Amino acid sequence: MKKTLSVCAAAIMAGTLMTGCSLFQKANGIILYGDEEKVAEALEQEKDELIDESQYPIKIVAEAGEWMMVLSEETAQAIADKELLREVTSGDKTKAISSVTKLSEGEAVVYAKTEREQLSLDGQNLKASYGGNSIIGDGRAYVEKFLIVDDADWAKIQGEEKLMAIVEYKKDPSIKLMDFDVDDTQLVRVVK
Repeated sequence: MKKTLSVCAAAIMAGTLMTGCSLFQKANGIILYGDEEKVAEALEQEKDELIDESQYPIKIVAEAGEWMMVLSEETAQAIADKELLREVTSGDKTKAISSVTKLSEGEAVVYAKTEREQLSLDGQNLKASYGGNSIIGDGRAYVEKFLIVDDADWAKIQGEEKLMAIVEYKKDPSIKLMDFDVDDTQLVRVVK
């Protein structure tokens, strides 16, 4: 009997960890990453089950052989307002970042697991500082690192334009993660 209870408890904990949310804070949303058309199709198919949805333009660029997401300062602040921009404090523990650094034109902040001394974007003259080990949501899903730039600089960044949609559901959305034909999905807890 004890063995059965242990197995059940382990299964519940594993399921909780896999969703990216704590035992007491269930996910209530999904982030969809991808081409504008595909994300729009996904939102249309889900419209009757949503409480709210927000769409943000992003760009994907190659930097040092890896993909990096570029966000405008305005987009980053909107994500922070939903408590989805999070600083990793230790291990898998995070805390919400309430506001992003105010940037001037030519300035940027890079967030990655390890500190970046240099940032090389083709033809871009940006002075990037390291913002720390921060993530979007409860983990690294779409890319390993992201860059926040001044709104004016965002328009000048050469990269592949994509869309990030944050959708909040009426019911637990965890069973829907595989239902979308987009680049990537991420289960999250959206706070208003």
